[in-house]
Amino acid sequence: MAKDLLHQHLEKFKDSFQSGLNSIQQAVQQQTTTLVGSSNFYPTTLVLQTALKSGWLKKLSNVMKHWQRRWFVIKGDNLYYYSSHNDTKPPQGCVFLPCCHVAEQVSKGSDCDKFVFTILPDDSNNYNQESFVLAADSDQERNNWMRIIKKIIYKRHGGAIFGSSLEETLRFETRKNPGRTVPEIVEICIEYLRKHGLNEEGLFRLPGLTSMIKKCVELFDRGERPRFEDIPSLDVHTVSSLLKLYIRELPSSLISADLYEGVVRFMREMPLDPKTSMENLRKLLLTLTKSNYHLLKYLCTFLSEVSKNSATNRMNSHNLSTVFSTAFLRPEFGDDDAALMMATSEARKAVTFVIIENQEWLFNFELTPFGGTVVIEDLLGFKFDDDNTTTHNNYDDVSNSSSSNNSHSDKEFGRKSPQINEETFKDLLEIDFSGKVINYSLYIIITNKIIDKYLVKLLFYYTF
Repeated sequence: MAKDLLHQHLEKFKDSFQSGLNSIQQAVQQQTTTLVGSSNFYPTTLVLQTALKSGWLKKLSNVMKHWQRRWFVIKGDNLYYYSSHNDTKPPQGCVFLPCCHVAEQVSKGSDCDKFVFTILPDDSNNYNQESFVLAADSDQERNNWMRIIKKIIYKRHGGAIFGSSLEETLRFETRKNPGRTVPEIVEICIEYLRKHGLNEEGLFRLPGLTSMIKKCVELFDRGERPRFEDIPSLDVHTVSSLLKLYIRELPSSLISADLYEGVVRFMREMPLDPKTSMENLRKLLLTLTKSNYHLLKYLCTFLSEVSKNSATNRMNSHNLSTVFSTAFLRPEFGDDDAALMMATSEARKAVTFVIIENQEWLFNFELTPFGGTVVIEDLLGFKFDDDNTTTHNNYDDVSNSSSSNNSHSDKEFGRKSPQINEETFKDLLEIDFSGKVINYSLYIIITNKIIDKYLVKLLFYYTF
């Protein structure tokens, strides 16, 4: 009897304890997801967190409907505001951003609401959270705030890709598709344009509909991956404008600014020694990060297709270089100095033109999963030495299939085939400038018009 009574008391205690715990959790969640007007809310973690962004914004009062200038700080997943930037008191209010969405608001004409955006509670928010109407001092400042807020709101869904780095976007997308090398938005846009836009006059030159571009940006920033065929009134110029916008809003140009001096040197040397200059440009491109290299290669492959259809679309490599030069290469000073950007304009166009025109030769390397770089096309027509013993001794292992294909003539491959020797390999594979010892796995697939007759796979392991 006593044992049963004790058991009943324990069960009641467990139920009461669990109920109390649930109430505490709900209260904490409600407090952190509700705009707080009192000074009682001041989480201790706030002091320890690093601010992602801070600055002055105007806030529309919910009661008096007038604008108040407040100091806003984004820390963690929260947006806090204070009366001044040196305020040591707890924040006047806070919003938990993952339970919201943010939208740009159309200006009504007054100076106060020129650059307005609104933070609204989403459908999953059950805590009666109010809307936040904020105004920045400029359109650029508004975009900067919205970009960071979107990143916090949509990061769990793979959104907020506009303005995010390639590495950050691919880090999320490769979780679902480990083999992905370019952002999905780039692939979706280019596949649509390849299907519908190769013969469209003014492709990449004519602008798309601004309203449709904003709609598509919002979809991708929310983490959605729409089918363009399902969007009414969408045309190829809107998709091409969307692709240009994504690439231009990357934090850095596709050819990083630290390589700018090397590119300038290439342009100076090109008239004097074209062959050596092109070799140097190819080696320079190999020093790009893996994500930049893959995207530049993927984009240039498509731009080359566009230029080959210039008879109908009126977009040859020269016109395309005018459109994409800023996305390909920007000096370190960025877009703020218009005079310097203008001064380097022609040089950047020339480099972009050369890369598009010679993309097949320049990008005949693939980056390995281990970070090394291997030749995949430059050796396609190579004729091997009759004496393969010397070559074999210089590598860890060579597939036996190589010796059986030494008889392929230059005529069969349709080009002059240089002899392979140790120096040739070393020159072609000498692409690591850090001085580290790296094992390169070279996987060559010989492809040509005779692929059905001569498909040869050679696996080389070269260590230096």
